[in-house]
Amino acid sequence: MDKKNIIEDISNIVSAIDKSMELDKNQMVISFNEVGKMREISNNLSNLKRKLEKDELEVAVVGLEKAGKSKFSSAFVESEGLFPSADERCTFTSTKLEYSPNDYAEVEFYPRGEFTTKFEKMLNEVEFKNGKFDTIKIDTFKNHFETLKESRKDIYNLHTNKTEADIIDIIEGRDKISQLLNQPIRKFEDFKSDELKTFITDKNISRAVKNVTFYSSNLQGLENIVLYDVPGFDSPTQVHLNQTIEKLQDVDAIIMVKNIKMPSLKGGEVDILVKNNDMDGIKLYEKLFVFGSYADNVESLEALGKNKNFLIEGLSKSLKNQFASDRLFTGCLDKKYEDKLIEMGSSTELEKLKDRLKRYNQSERISILEKRINRAIEDVKAILKGVIDRTPLNQNMVELSNDIVLTLLDDSRLTLEQELSSLSNRIKKEIITSEEFTKTVKEGIEKEDTLNITPESLHNIMEKITSDDARWTEDYDRLNNSVRESLAKDVKDKFNDLIISISKDKMNEIMNNIEEVFLNSLGVNANHPKYKELLVATKEYIDKNTAGTRFDEAGFKALTDRFSVDLIETMIKFKLGGNAREQRFQKGKRELYMLSLFSAKNKNKNFDLPLYKTDLVLMALTQKGDAKVEETPMDKNEYISQIKETFTKLGVKDVSRSYLEQIATKALTKKIPLTKIIQTMLNLNLATKAGMELAKFIYENTTKSFEEEMIEGEARYISGILKDIHQANSIDGVKKEIEDDIKNLKFLFIDCVVEAICLELPFAAAITHSLDTLKNSIKGESFRNFVGDNVSNIKYDEYGSIEDKISQNMIKKNIVDEFSKILRKLEK
Repeated sequence: MDKKNIIEDISNIVSAIDKSMELDKNQMVISFNEVGKMREISNNLSNLKRKLEKDELEVAVVGLEKAGKSKFSSAFVESEGLFPSADERCTFTSTKLEYSPNDYAEVEFYPRGEFTTKFEKMLNEVEFKNGKFDTIKIDTFKNHFETLKESRKDIYNLHTNKTEADIIDIIEGRDKISQLLNQPIRKFEDFKSDELKTFITDKNISRAVKNVTFYSSNLQGLENIVLYDVPGFDSPTQVHLNQTIEKLQDVDAIIMVKNIKMPSLKGGEVDILVKNNDMDGIKLYEKLFVFGSYADNVESLEALGKNKNFLIEGLSKSLKNQFASDRLFTGCLDKKYEDKLIEMGSSTELEKLKDRLKRYNQSERISILEKRINRAIEDVKAILKGVIDRTPLNQNMVELSNDIVLTLLDDSRLTLEQELSSLSNRIKKEIITSEEFTKTVKEGIEKEDTLNITPESLHNIMEKITSDDARWTEDYDRLNNSVRESLAKDVKDKFNDLIISISKDKMNEIMNNIEEVFLNSLGVNANHPKYKELLVATKEYIDKNTAGTRFDEAGFKALTDRFSVDLIETMIKFKLGGNAREQRFQKGKRELYMLSLFSAKNKNKNFDLPLYKTDLVLMALTQKGDAKVEETPMDKNEYISQIKETFTKLGVKDVSRSYLEQIATKALTKKIPLTKIIQTMLNLNLATKAGMELAKFIYENTTKSFEEEMIEGEARYISGILKDIHQANSIDGVKKEIEDDIKNLKFLFIDCVVEAICLELPFAAAITHSLDTLKNSIKGESFRNFVGDNVSNIKYDEYGSIEDKISQNMIKKNIVDEFSKILRKLEK
């Protein structure tokens, strides 16, 4: 394919792209991303067409810093010192050389907005948020970057001495930079101007420069070449590396300057060429030429040949592709050393390189351009095919309706699952951390009428019993029992009602949140014209798909009964001091002992009472609550010390440490007071035992006797606290006894029962189960049917203008037909 045909093909593709986008104007048949891709292809091809028509060849000069890139560029146009060289390169400056019959240079400065945007992007890359060019302080930035060493080591390592250095240089030179931003283009007639050099080499001023272009008459005969001097592969700044990659992707040829005296490739020296493609997928090394500089420093012609071969082998190995020897040229870049090169039998091969570039422009470059053209054609064809394939040509109202359903289904499913997961996590956290249930239940119990037992209601019950019972003969025990029989069931029901009521109120609040999330995910809010109908449908869907999971009243009642019934029946159903009350206590004592562990008194202080000596037991059996606290046992070492001392007093000296440990451990585990152990030791008959045998004897008898005493102690204790109870023998006495029991029951409900129930945990579990079930339903047929049944209400506006959509569809059909014609033309 010749240049004329390539230009014609490019014109056809650009024309096809322009026509496609004009047809699609305002119709959105082509997606936003596809439009962007087509514009990018069109711009790249238009630029390529321009270069072909002008026969322009863009060449980038690259290499390591100090490899002689700037000297090479100057020597290439036979104008020594044309490109100023320096150890530090400018961050934003692109330096290029073009032909002109007159010699001059132009410096283009950044607009302030463009510069500050780039600077703030650099700050974001190192996680310095909301930084501004005009206000950022250098110490603030340095301190921030230093913290990244610990908090974000990956970012620190990537940008240290790179982006970090760029930012610091910009802040330090802010005043100078600010004066240059928005300035018009500056023109210099003298390439040697010191001021011109500062715009390229000054580490601060150069930051304000967008482009530096040299126009030189020394390119006569090479008028079609545009030469770019880009930052080195080993540039210390990240911006330089990005700038280098972008330019190498854009140009037509690449010249790498390499010190031929040191032909070994350093680690990563050609990584950019290997790892990157240009905009059309062509490997950068396909455009590569190499100039070996400082050939005058090589010892001999033979050594120079060896170095060239070594470099070719190294390039071929690194590039994983054979590097052609006719793309390697050598020489010196300073004419005063050229004599030494000639004496060695060599010469500077710059003219050969120029001739090779001319041949490349006429031959190999054409094959590269063909690849670009073919790639562009395939990309445009793929976009057009994608549009044609996904755009139905014969849509009716049903099909349009199905499209709306499917779109709504896909969009709402993802949003709804995410929102329900977020809501679930938030609700669980709020419920558990706020302890709202526990607080609300306690507040409800404290209210005088919560359990429906007030002094007035109690008086009315007693009045009714005494007036209705013809056999009433001041039998206060029977009165007491009759009143309590009625009250016990009422108290149990009212306590359950309190728990269920609070749970239901919270559940209703949460369900309102779920309904709101559900509707919002469908794009429906209170201002929607069909909001009421959709709210009803949503409630029905949620109820149906969470049935049996969101609130189990029976389960909550069972939980409440477990921790309250034993206490209610012991304290309310049976009168104080009666055998029935003690028997009911004995029946439920295991649960009641366990319940006492939730008492704030036992949880927050280091009490060491047996479980039968707690305030709960006293209140339940005697209406008192002043259980005495035994001293906390001493630690293990103190036990061992005292036991050993007792052995010594008894004349026993050879007891091993291990037996002392066993006795102490057992005592502590069983909560046996030290005084009890010592007393047992003193009471035992020790005359016939000694040493280890004696220790074992004491160990076994001490723990055995204490365990027996514990069993006997519980019975003695309960018998003791009940013996002095006085039973009510008047109406006022009965009333006061019941009122005191109710008061104590409320206290124990708040102190122990509510804490034991811990309503937050089962409620949070129920909510989680309910929301998980709802999320699962969204993935299946149930949600699909819901959307299908309600889509006309959800998308009320769309369905209201469905005729317009059909009309638009016809327009799209015409567009697709035209796309098909374009596609067939591209495929020829």
